[in-house]
Parts: sequence; structure tokens; C-alpha cells
Amino acid sequence: MVISSAARVGLDLFPLPLREIRVYVHIPFCSSRCSYCDFYFETGRSPRVMSAILDRIVEEAEYFLRVMGFPRVRSVYFGGGTPSVIPPPLLERFLGRLRRALFAGALQAGDAAHGEGSSVPEDAQEWTFEANPESIGPELLAVLSGAGISRISLGVQSFRDDLLRSLTRRADRRSVVRAMTLLGEPAFKQKVPHLNIDLITGIPGQSRAMVDADVASALEFVPDHFSVYSLTIEEHTPLKQAVARGSVRFPKSGRADLLWLSARDKLVAAGYEWYEISNFALPDCRSLHNSAYWRLEPYLGLGPGAVSTLPMSFTGPGRRDPSSGAVRLTNPNLFVYGSRFEQSWHHAVEHLSARDLLLEQFMVGLRTSDGVSLDRIRSVFSLDLLGQHGALVEEWRTRRLIDDAAVAEPQGRLVLRPKARLLLDTHLIEVGAWIDSLLVPIMLRWP
Repeated sequence: MVISSAARVGLDLFPLPLREIRVYVHIPFCSSRCSYCDFYFETGRSPRVMSAILDRIVEEAEYFLRVMGFPRVRSVYFGGGTPSVIPPPLLERFLGRLRRALFAGALQAGDAAHGEGSSVPEDAQEWTFEANPESIGPELLAVLSGAGISRISLGVQSFRDDLLRSLTRRADRRSVVRAMTLLGEPAFKQKVPHLNIDLITGIPGQSRAMVDADVASALEFVPDHFSVYSLTIEEHTPLKQAVARGSVRFPKSGRADLLWLSARDKLVAAGYEWYEISNFALPDCRSLHNSAYWRLEPYLGLGPGAVSTLPMSFTGPGRRDPSSGAVRLTNPNLFVYGSRFEQSWHHAVEHLSARDLLLEQFMVGLRTSDGVSLDRIRSVFSLDLLGQHGALVEEWRTRRLIDDAAVAEPQGRLVLRPKARLLLDTHLIEVGAWIDSLLVPIMLRWP
């Protein structure tokens, strides 16, 4: 439910203090548009425009960290857009200023774990930076390793030039291999130890042999994490227009599913854990930042187009009262976000009801091999899924959709079996019907 287009953070609603937070930084700049992409981005922007937007991101970080009582920042994820298109000197300045904004409270307190001598405090578990292969070079890597980035997420998508061209990617196989070679150099790997590779299946014209070859090529570089996505046709994209015109033939859903499953099977056979619908990791190498999303922990989004989900009060700063609740903030486009007429980022504001948040807890948690914590459902929503409100669990047990051993654990987890996880949308409809059938009001004590 949208509260009001006129609602303003700091005037009509107020972020509540938190002990810790995850931060997503949206860098909305790209060198060109990929045909399938529906994320918010801008192309052809000058370094002057980039600099102004990066300054606003730092200002936004300073405001939120201050009003939230300087919570410990546990992870930071730079996404986009393409963060790696920022010129290295400008990026270096931005990363330094953002670090000081995010850890200002700890630095002021003289916390030894947040000392000036380290780029990222020890309790910040992970700093991830998205990059495209064609922008990887020695100067950029020097900036990233010096700023304390611990994880690179590289948008490879494919190693085949023809498939990359069909996606209108700027990279080719040569630039992909060069980028992965640079990222694997021991001196860089020592400072930035973690690497995720993005791959796409279901590209028009792609065969199973091509998918298997892409996975095999990526495995040669031994990344510790993969994200594998089946290509989808999104609204308002050039790909959708091309399919509508008939100039591109999209694979039928059954065939597209087989291509993705082939990639999954290759990665699992190579020792990668399939821990989320689209994500695979070597032992102890899961994405800590994204895992927090899947547990539905609070997160702060900075930059044009970024999204936050935070606990907020509607009566005043720091006041947790019956009107407090979960609020989703969505930042506007670059032009509105960059306006300096007032100290506001013009968020779109959506109040998430207890029902909304409960459904979302299932939506994100059931994507993973960890599932949904029954103890968390009890503490946040006051619902006992093994007792008074156990109809859903009992039905899914009868249909053998869930892992009985996980349910029986001391705190209990609702984990879909692998085949059921692939039919998540169907099961979420069942979750929605179960929520609507509850005869008690849903309470909310989040996070």
C-alpha cells in the first residue's frame, strides 16, 4: 500500500535505530543497453554527472546511518547498471568517501575493529562489486583491491561471441578470458579472494552443448560462486520487441528449462552447492549479502533506482510504537535523485502490512536450501506452524514437498525438496491461500 507520493523520510516517517544493516549501492550507469535488461540504468553520462550522483549517494548514506544510530554495516553490494564503468580515479574517491560515511559512528568511537588503517572494518563480512569483462583492467583492479572489495561478480553470460552479440553484450570471448585471467592473478586474488560468475541459459540459438561448454570454460578459472539465470522476456525491452516482431525465436519453456537444468547438474557434479534457485557456491563461499535478503533482514538501498526495506516510525525519530512497521522505499531516477532543491531523495513509499511481509518471508526463504525458519515465523509474526497454525506444514508433509528432517530440527525449518523448489510460484499461491485462511490477526515484530 503506497502511503503518499508526498511522504518524506525525516518529515512524515523516520527510520528506526538498528544494530546492523546491509547496504546495496545502485550505480545506474552503463556503456550501452543489453537487449534483455529491465533494470534502471542510464547510458552516455559524463564523468561530471557521475561525480554529482556519487556525491548524492554519499550524502544519502550519511543521513541514513546517522538517523539509524550508526548500525554496524555487515555487507555492501555495488550493483547496477555497471559499477565498473566509473573511471577509476572517480571510483577511488567515491569508495573512500562512502567507507567513511558507512563507518562514521565506529570511527568516531575509536573502535579498534574499525581503525583508520584498514579499508573495510573486520565485521563487514563482504563487499561485492559487479563488473563487466570489457571494463576489467589493471587500474580498476588496483582501486578495488585498495578499497577493500572482497568479492567480484563478473557478468560473463556466455563465452560464445555469437550468443554475446545476440544479447547485445559489449564483451567477446577474448575480453571475458582476459578479465578472468586478471582476476585470477595471485596478487589480486590475495586481496580480493571471492569471484562470482554470471551465466545465462535459454539464449535464442543456444544448445545444450553450448551451455555445457560455457560451464566448462568458466570452471577452468575455479570461481567460488556461480549465478545461473534462465533468460526471460521482460516488458519494455528490445528483446521483447524482437520476439513480438518474429525476428527472434525464443526457445519453448520446456527446452529452456532443460538448458538450465543441464548447467545446474554440471555445477553440482563439480562440487558446487545449489543453495538458492539461481545460485551455486563452493563450501563456505555463499553470498553473505544476498543470503541476508533471503532471510528478509533489513537493507538500505542507496542511489537512483535503489530499493530499501526498513523498519520505520510514523510518529517521530527513534519511536517504536504501534504505528511502526516495515516500509519499502524506492529511489527515483537519476534526474530527480540528483536534485538539490531540498535535502530529500524523493522516495516512493510503500507500507508493507504484516500479511505482505509474511508472504515475502516465504517468497524469499523458500528459494533457498535453508528454507524458512519456523522459529523466526513464531517470533516475528506470532504464528506456530507446528501447532495452532500448522495446516500448511501438515499438507506439504503429506505431499512430500518438504524436508522432514529440517522441520524436526530444534528451531525448525521449512525447506522445499529440490523438485518442489523448482515449482516455487505454484507453492507460493498455496502459501497466500493459507495466510488468507488464518483466523487470527497477524502480528508483526520486525526485524
